[in-house]
Amino acid sequence: MTVMGPAARALMACALGLFACESAPSDPAAPPASMEPAAPEPAAPEPTAPPVAAALLVLHETQLPTIQRLDVASQETELVFEATRMSYIYEFSVDRARDRVLMAHTTAPEHGEESFDRAGIYWVDDPGVDGAGVTDTRACPDETAVRCFYPVVHGDRAWFVRTGAGIPEGVQFVLTVADLTTGVSTPLVDDATEPAISPDGSRLAWIAVSPDDGRRSLELGDADGGWLRTLVPANDEYDIGQPFFGADGESVFFVRIPTPSTGVLSAIAALFVSTAHAHDNHDIPGDWWRVAAVETIHYDGRADPGGDWIFIATREGVMQVEIKTGALTRLQATRTARALDWIGSSDSGD
Repeated sequence: MTVMGPAARALMACALGLFACESAPSDPAAPPASMEPAAPEPAAPEPTAPPVAAALLVLHETQLPTIQRLDVASQETELVFEATRMSYIYEFSVDRARDRVLMAHTTAPEHGEESFDRAGIYWVDDPGVDGAGVTDTRACPDETAVRCFYPVVHGDRAWFVRTGAGIPEGVQFVLTVADLTTGVSTPLVDDATEPAISPDGSRLAWIAVSPDDGRRSLELGDADGGWLRTLVPANDEYDIGQPFFGADGESVFFVRIPTPSTGVLSAIAALFVSTAHAHDNHDIPGDWWRVAAVETIHYDGRADPGGDWIFIATREGVMQVEIKTGALTRLQATRTARALDWIGSSDSGD
């Protein structure tokens, strides 16, 4: 199995049942209910206001792929970076401490080179400046048939997936970490892809892919790839992908896709969350339920650092979903959004 480009990772969606929280059993020793008229039920909570001065960076898969800044409040956009002819942007991650953009990128080939024969990890120079260039982090060797994808950055470290030449025989791809100050990279986990880093940089989530049958599981580990536990095991009923952490670092959102064995003709996807104390009524590690989110293809997602919202790049555009109420706002109607990340501030001061 190879690491696929954004378009090939499209996940079809339709309605799935909500995994409801079980309420606590009633107390048999409780006194009889009062005969007085019941108090009116409280009104449903009003959606909280969007984060102040917040923005997303969104990767658009157009003829020349672009990264654009999308203002959450005004929904106005501005160009951050545009790929040159014969180059490509696969995914990206924002170093919010420095307002820098790290991306998996194929540069335009030099004379005599084959197009798209490699993909590396690059910083965007001077984001927002017309004609901004890129700087190779040296984390991924600039060699033919070496490709690195799915970068995530925290501090001076970046995690990504390396595939192609130079990995052990029989291994599909390798989850790798790099020191961005030196460019030295270290392999962590074989057959692991789509990494996500917790907000404090202490834990990783990733998708483990069986080299035997391709079944996928959601794993949790420390920042050095040390395995902690399986959040969602592999099975024959569904595949999973696209994990990202919630703002509290204790929840991991992911997409669930039923497999052909279920008899479903087209793949189905929806956004779920696997928890260790991620919800008032779900406090058992490994418990998970469905988030009220738009029913469409899900490409990528991120959580608001304030903890109230998730933002999703979908087939129908860029969506903002309030976690508590399920209130949904379409921030941008587009068919080209493929990846996004958070940039800006929130009420929590992040």
